[in-house]
Amino acid sequence: MSHEIHGTIVVINGGGDVGSAVAHVLFHHGYIPVVVESAMPSTTRRRMAFAAAVFDGEAELEGVRAERVESLAALRALLVWKKVVPVFVGKLEELLHEFSPPIVVDARMRKRELLEVQTAQAPLVIGLGPGFTAGKNVHVAIETNRGPDLGRIITEGSAEPYTGEPISLAGYKRERYAYAPVAGTFQTRLDVGDFVHAGDLLGQIGGHKLYAQVAGIIRGITKDGIVVKQGTKVAFVRGPSLGAGDETLWGLIRPGIRYGFLQIAIAFLLFAIWRGRRLGRPVLEIPRIEIEGSELITAVGHLLERTNSPTYAAAVLRADTRREIARRVGGARADDAEGLAVVLDARMGASRDRVRALLIDSPVRDENELVALAQQLYSLREEVLSGKR
Repeated sequence: MSHEIHGTIVVINGGGDVGSAVAHVLFHHGYIPVVVESAMPSTTRRRMAFAAAVFDGEAELEGVRAERVESLAALRALLVWKKVVPVFVGKLEELLHEFSPPIVVDARMRKRELLEVQTAQAPLVIGLGPGFTAGKNVHVAIETNRGPDLGRIITEGSAEPYTGEPISLAGYKRERYAYAPVAGTFQTRLDVGDFVHAGDLLGQIGGHKLYAQVAGIIRGITKDGIVVKQGTKVAFVRGPSLGAGDETLWGLIRPGIRYGFLQIAIAFLLFAIWRGRRLGRPVLEIPRIEIEGSELITAVGHLLERTNSPTYAAAVLRADTRREIARRVGGARADDAEGLAVVLDARMGASRDRVRALLIDSPVRDENELVALAQQLYSLREEVLSGKR
């Protein structure tokens, strides 16, 4: 069996519901996501998080299975296999040193903390939510606060600060949540799916007891015996009037965030295309590449969300690919797709029909077709850059 890993590894730091949604969408788009988690994660929505694999050995979300691994050798085996999402319980630094992934996503949602500089971790580091500033502690940030910018890819500036105010559901806001009043070990006899009445004991930390303020079903609760920091959310109660039955991974994620995850996936493809322009290790200053990353990301991200125009985003990708090929091989102008097809056929034996189909502008119906096109354009670029078919 070959031990060679074929594909793009994306390391996702944090296996909560947000990080798991990122891993889920990337897995379906052909990437190789790796979730990094601590040995005792404080995740509340464990039925919606790959972090559950830390406790149970495996977890499954919307048809995608995750498995816990603790050694780099076991992790490599799963990366070669590409059938599950590995949840690596170990040191992030060792993983980065061993596999040198091109992309790292910080999905830990550390809303109240001063976040460290992470740009040296990979050529492309993406931070989700408050505390991240593009070009400073990460290369790209993603907006996660509710509002008109929800899901926006930020290549310059910061994500909005944490407001600390949940949305109102059935007239309840913070009453639906329980937060750790002090640091310590959270103790509880309850689990996700249990029903509680207002006034019931949710759990305790030391001598500090936490009571439910509303009646309803526990949709999230930190596992018994987990050490938490002061202010950590440890429980979430949702009233039965707000919906019954099992919630799904995507069911509790607002549409804007789903767009954001799709934008991330496509942004990764754009990064791969951009990387193909360079010789050697990619430059870290993403907004300062020859064709600005913000131009392409805006075309793919903002237009998908605001104008719903994957065709326009595809036109940007195709134009950028034609420019690069024309610059590399010569013999035809960047706006002459037919001429480029003839040149690539003569010099590399590339199929004219295939090249024409990729480079000539044509309608793209949806996001899936856009992702597929971006992958094929990347493959074509790789062939041109390497001189191989």
